[in-house]
Amino acid sequence: MRIALLAEPGEGHLGPALRRGLTAEGHDVRFVPAAALTGDGRIMPRARRLHVDAGPARLLARRAARAAAGADVVLVLRGRFLRRAGVEALRRRTGAPVVLYHPDHPLFGRLREPPVLASLPAYDLVVVWCAPLAAALADVGVRRRAVVPFGYDPAEFACARASDVPRLDVAFVGSASPHRVEWLGRLAGLDLALTGPRWGREARGTPLASAVLSGGRWGRAAAAVYRSARVGVNVLDPQNLVGHNMRTWELPATGRAAVMTRTPDHERLFANGGAVLVDEPHELRPAVERLLADPEERERIARLGYEAVRDGTYRRRARELVSALEPLVPSR
Repeated sequence: MRIALLAEPGEGHLGPALRRGLTAEGHDVRFVPAAALTGDGRIMPRARRLHVDAGPARLLARRAARAAAGADVVLVLRGRFLRRAGVEALRRRTGAPVVLYHPDHPLFGRLREPPVLASLPAYDLVVVWCAPLAAALADVGVRRRAVVPFGYDPAEFACARASDVPRLDVAFVGSASPHRVEWLGRLAGLDLALTGPRWGREARGTPLASAVLSGGRWGRAAAAVYRSARVGVNVLDPQNLVGHNMRTWELPATGRAAVMTRTPDHERLFANGGAVLVDEPHELRPAVERLLADPEERERIARLGYEAVRDGTYRRRARELVSALEPLVPSR
């Protein structure tokens, strides 16, 4: 299958990981860098706040259509600034179905933007990462939906080796938010590492400030942060509480014991005991301290966690995704 993949480039992003998985499965993937159209950036969010993003969005969609010409299917990741008219223009100009893979929760809080809601029914298929979100999309007019969970890329999230000796107690990788500051504040005083967008701002003036690592760490650098700690923590953002997030797979793939927010997805995935699941902020520190005090239990949970996620690679996700795409593509 010839797939034009419109996504944000860069290590640690979903687009390059999917491209590697699809290519490994024998598909012809044309990667179309489209950060301004699909992601946040600076210019387009500011234009949206001023209600002047429609014009730039049209130009970006036209440029993407030229780059995607000849594809059997156009696969858009997130597509925050691809308006309904842009989706229709992509389909018309390429003659191919246009599919959205949305890695966020477009019905949740600040992510629930009118232009996004208007565009969702225009796609030939909307792929999301958990079943409850797929079901909820029916309420905003999305007829064709599919579920492809997140996964991990072994090229970036390699398992720890025997020679990797942890030097920290606990590590967290992900964007900062007041919700996560509340949870992770319970770990202040431990040998803690925090990395991800906005931590410098959100942790300023709190006991967490000294734990914030400078610079961005994604992909292999994020995996190295996990491997540097005895325990990894995955506190889900509220939008992900219906299921899981990318760290659900990436953290255990590094071979470190994990403490995670309890969700139905996490209960199913780690039914083998491969993660410690907690419900409330006050439960986080005791769970971490128990693992720090018990090396054998840490090793057991790390091993079971790796076993639980081992097959969830983006090559497997590519197969699942293509199975959802095939009904849209005429037989060649």
